[in-house]
Amino acid sequence: HRDLHSFPTRRSSDLNAPCAIGADQKGYCWGQSGVTGSGGAVGDGTLLDRSVPTAIALSASLVDITVGGGFGCALDTSHNAWCWGVNNVGEFGNGTASNLNPTPVAAGGGRKFVDLSAGEAQVCGIEVGGATDCWGRNDLGTLGIGFTSPATSPNILTPTRISNDPGLVTLSVGVYTACGLTATGAAYCWGSLGDGPFGPGGN
Repeated sequence: HRDLHSFPTRRSSDLNAPCAIGADQKGYCWGQSGVTGSGGAVGDGTLLDRSVPTAIALSASLVDITVGGGFGCALDTSHNAWCWGVNNVGEFGNGTASNLNPTPVAAGGGRKFVDLSAGEAQVCGIEVGGATDCWGRNDLGTLGIGFTSPATSPNILTPTRISNDPGLVTLSVGVYTACGLTATGAAYCWGSLGDGPFGPGGN
């Protein structure tokens, strides 16, 4: 049995399968894994729901973990990205949209990242060299790449650098919006204005 005191580092959650990094630097997830739209979200190689934290099927030591809509991603100590769960619209950033993977697979197109954050169906990451990339669903401008893709092809399957990259040092991706901070504390956001996520003056 593990409680949250066993997870002193990073935690992340969605409605179905929260995840955390344990003191042993391994990833643990729990919750619903076999429901429609969340296939394999626990990342243990099965489609079974888990009522207690369960180790994901990845031996690498982790430094970051993030959970999106039915999928999860993590960074290991060598800055490699891994993702598991649903990959319907390119959430893994590895050039595929292969429905689901209950076991973690290499993600992010082989690029090295220092920060990673998942939204509903998209992921953004800050590369070791400082560039910010996003991939996945872009129907509401959620990838920050300067356009919203046409409805017939709204998905970006590989990491694509955000437009006018300001040099972010940290970021957070929500359902349809992403925001980040520069080293000087300047905030930048992109995506949907529907609920006023951009602060004063937003919709």
